[in-house]
Amino acid sequence: MTLFVGATFLCSFSQSVTELVLFRVFQGMAAAAPSAMCMAICRDKYEGHMRKKILAYISIILGLTPMIAPMIGALILKYKRVAEYFL
Repeated sequence: MTLFVGATFLCSFSQSVTELVLFRVFQGMAAAAPSAMCMAICRDKYEGHMRKKILAYISIILGLTPMIAPMIGALILKYKRVAEYFL
């Protein structure tokens, strides 16, 4: 997470397209690492049928998260604006 936040910070201060692309590559690596680690931990911890079941759950979660996250972000922004209106 620290690498992702750091790469995002560096993206915002990039001076050229080359720097931006490089920092976006770091962002991609940082974003992909948790899902890869999650799969590796599952493979190390579980065996047989339980491993298949847990990997199926993880795959569903990893597939749904990018679809649900923008909606959650939009709701946060909506309610933040509503809260600012009343304050």
